[in-house]
Amino acid sequence: MARILGLKAVTDIRVDQAGLVNRLGSANKRMLRRSQQAMVRIMKREAPKASGSLRNSIKVFKANGSRTSEGYESEISVGASALHAKYVVRRTGPSQGTYVPALGKRIQFGTHPGTPKNNFVIRSKPKIIKEVKKIISEEYNMNRINVVRFIKNG
Repeated sequence: MARILGLKAVTDIRVDQAGLVNRLGSANKRMLRRSQQAMVRIMKREAPKASGSLRNSIKVFKANGSRTSEGYESEISVGASALHAKYVVRRTGPSQGTYVPALGKRIQFGTHPGTPKNNFVIRSKPKIIKEVKKIISEEYNMNRINVVRFIKNG
């Protein structure tokens, strides 16, 4: 199934000392794993709870980390693959009912008032940013980290 909607977290950790870059390899792997888990957990918490199929479809679609000359770059994409996810986020319009050509009019069968939009992806974004920054700070044991790009809609 294809990813319908989601978030992408891109971090660029830069380190001043060249020797420190080599020692940060295991911390970067832990940071990547913990960030993935946090992003999925937060997005599932914000997703609507009607049937559970939307929540169960939230997963990590892409996660990779690579070493650069100045530090590490990481990219994590998390989203929902349920087919109805876009309708939950954008809303559904009201139905006018079913048109019956033999009667020449619409009947009340099949009418519904529509559903309001529930953009759980945007709601989860600030919580994910806060949690991933906390994870980065814990894993690298630093308070000042140069995070160049962070989270954008995927």
